[in-house]
Amino acid sequence: MQPDLQADTMALTACSPPLLDLGAEVTAGAARTPRPSTVPRWASSDAADDVTGSVRAALTDLGSSISATAQAILAAVADYEAADRRSAARARRFR
Repeated sequence: MQPDLQADTMALTACSPPLLDLGAEVTAGAARTPRPSTVPRWASSDAADDVTGSVRAALTDLGSSISATAQAILAAVADYEAADRRSAARARRFR
């Protein structure tokens, strides 16, 4: 009998630290976005400020999402392994 779902938990676990690093790097990069110059004050300065703020917020959200994905992968692996152990224990009872 083949299981309905198989997961390579070692590969999933191995991909999580680089994802966590990437999420932190993206978030840190957003914080390093240069502040717009206030002198001279051009007609487009407010628009540039708005765009800079929007990009900073989007990058911060993206970095957070990447990190959350890595954490969700680790949680899913833990859940999968726990379910696998429970299934194996049930199967041993019927042998």
